[in-house]
Amino acid sequence: ANGVVADLLEKAGILLTEAGREGESVTKRVNLLMLEFEKLEAKYQNDVNSRLAMLSVQDFDKARNWHRRYKEEKGDEGRATHEWIDRKIHESGARTTGEFFALQPGVPIDKAALSFVLWCGQFPNFKIVASERIVFSAGLFFAGTFDLRLQALCDMGQLLPPIMKGDLVTVDFKTTASIYPEMRLQVSAYAGAIYEETGIADHRALLHLHKSG
Repeated sequence: ANGVVADLLEKAGILLTEAGREGESVTKRVNLLMLEFEKLEAKYQNDVNSRLAMLSVQDFDKARNWHRRYKEEKGDEGRATHEWIDRKIHESGARTTGEFFALQPGVPIDKAALSFVLWCGQFPNFKIVASERIVFSAGLFFAGTFDLRLQALCDMGQLLPPIMKGDLVTVDFKTTASIYPEMRLQVSAYAGAIYEETGIADHRALLHLHKSG
């Protein structure tokens, strides 16, 4: 576009200078100038159309759906982390988070999985009650899968809110860049479904397994 404007200004200077030198009507020269502008504008548009024509329908679809593909790719990465943790918990036979850390379940699939292993080392006094279990709420008519259910083997007053020995915790892993409000509602819904089933009110926890480790 800048090239078109530069061409136009150059032609304008030439035409108006000639008009003044040759004593011709400036209006006549302006009309000629407008014709030149229309030609340049058409040439520019043809160039743009030619470039666009080189892009296939698939290229446009890729550009339009890039955000969806990015979200799906991140979702796939998150599922892989969840599956690795669940598989290693069952393969190791670990009964507590401390045992899981001590057994060194192999090379983590990514930094998010490594974060979970390190978290188990930091908080070793939880019994692993269940992993990747489906729950159903008859009252609200929904089903979902929580990632982990833990039971405290000792008082943990350093946590907020404090967790006492015997308390149960419903845990949901998140591998997203941030924690969002709807995620808290999600883990609360899982705990609510467990309460319907067992009559036990779990604590709720989001475990942020960030990709940066």
